[in-house]
Formats: sequence, structure tokens, C-alpha cells
Amino acid sequence: MKDAAATAPPMAAPANTGAFTLEQQAMFFRTFGALRVPGLFAAEIATISQGFDEVFRDNPVHEVTSPLSLHRVQNPDYGTPRRQIPAPDVVASGDLALGFIERNPKLSWLRDDPRIVSLAHALLGRDSTYDGSVGNIFNSFIYWHSDYFRSVVPPETRLKFAFYLEPLDAGSGALRVIPGSNHMGTFRDLLYDEQRETRPGHLERLFGVPEDQIPCWAIAVTPGDLVVFDNTTLHANFNGGPHRRLFTIGFSQPAPRTEQPAPGPTAAPPA
Repeated sequence: MKDAAATAPPMAAPANTGAFTLEQQAMFFRTFGALRVPGLFAAEIATISQGFDEVFRDNPVHEVTSPLSLHRVQNPDYGTPRRQIPAPDVVASGDLALGFIERNPKLSWLRDDPRIVSLAHALLGRDSTYDGSVGNIFNSFIYWHSDYFRSVVPPETRLKFAFYLEPLDAGSGALRVIPGSNHMGTFRDLLYDEQRETRPGHLERLFGVPEDQIPCWAIAVTPGDLVVFDNTTLHANFNGGPHRRLFTIGFSQPAPRTEQPAPGPTAAPPA
């Protein structure tokens, strides 16, 4: 068993994900903590990609260089690990008007697009709220963590809709998640504890295998796919090249995470 764990490759993406109903997507997401909807925005991806580039061209960019970050530079020739809009202090302020997609009409429509709204309702319930958006350009890999790194996991469920603008797989920087790590408990506590002084390489020291060999789902994507993950879900990426573009749109559900919201109407996601 030890040898199998040491060489276990990332799991393949589930088949027929695009045929899931909203009810099935909600069950999948709640169980495993992540979801991929293939081709959901394939028809609009050229416009979305152009809007992303225009925001980075036209707005101040924050260079994320914190020594506390788990991001590590992939190629020093391409500068800092991560460039972000808006800056972290703006994100922390909660001023939604200063978010990422709000800065360009080629992106701002996504907030109210029926595909986004119906999926948010299915995953979180109809009283879910929009939490803002952030854009990043990565020149880094990042160790396993949750989005509550060095903070407290809240009782409500928060998630991100992620738009990756380059094709990615396990060998080129795709998001990796540990399925089921959105559920607090003994299994997750063994892997990660937000209150513990987590340092790069923690899981390698714990299990004796490189962190990129931890069993996981590497979510291979083509631009136009939508990836959704719970902020509590443990995730990482490895092997990525420079200038990987990503923006996320956040939603939250104020009910305690022990409560399961209604999945919403059963319907196939728009193509």
C-alpha cells in the first residue's frame, strides 16, 4: 500500500460531467468539494479572454510577494509568483464595485449570467450572495492549502467559480484537489489544520512522498470550462508554466455548512 500511495497519479476527470443535471452537480460538489462543467462558456471564451487581458492592461497590478505565501516562483525569468487585481486589501474591504470582472464590460455580465446564477443557487441555495471577483496571473506552483490559510474556517459555505484561460492538465499547472477535504473531521485534520503553522513540504514530511504525488483529482481544463471549488477544499498545483491566467467569482451561503441547501431545479446546464 505504501508503494501505491507513493506513485499514485492524479485521478482522471469523471466522465460525462457535461451531462450532469444541476441536482447531480450539487450532489457531486457537496460530496467531493469541487466540480468541473466542461464547455459551459466555450462560445464566449474569446471575449472573456480579451476582457481579462484588458483589465490587466488598464489597471494597477499588485505583485504578490508575501513571505507567508505558499506560492513559489516557477521561473525567475518571469518575475514574481503572482500578479493580482484587485490588491488583497481591496478584496478584504469587501467593496464589490472594485472587483476584477467589474472593471470591464466583457466580463461584468458574468455576475448575472443565468448559467452562473442557476449553478450558484443549485450549490448553495437561493439566498446565496455574490462575494466579488479576483484576477490572477501565475508564475508559480503552490503547496497544498485551503483558502482559509492562516485563518478560521467559517461555519458558512463559500465557493469560487474559476475561469482558467489556458489549457491545463496535471503536467502543466492544473488545479489539484483532494476530494472530500471540504468535510471537516479526522481525515481532513490529519492532512491540514488552518490553525497549525503549516509550512511548505508539510505533507511530504508527514507521508514521505513528494507533495505532487499526494492522491488527488487534477482537474484538466480547456478554456471555456468552468471549475467550482469549496474554499475549504484542499488544493494545490504543480508543474505550471509562466503567465497562467485565472479569475474567480465568489459566492457564499450564510447557513451553517452542516445544513444542506436545496439543490434547485433539475435541469441540464446550458451548453
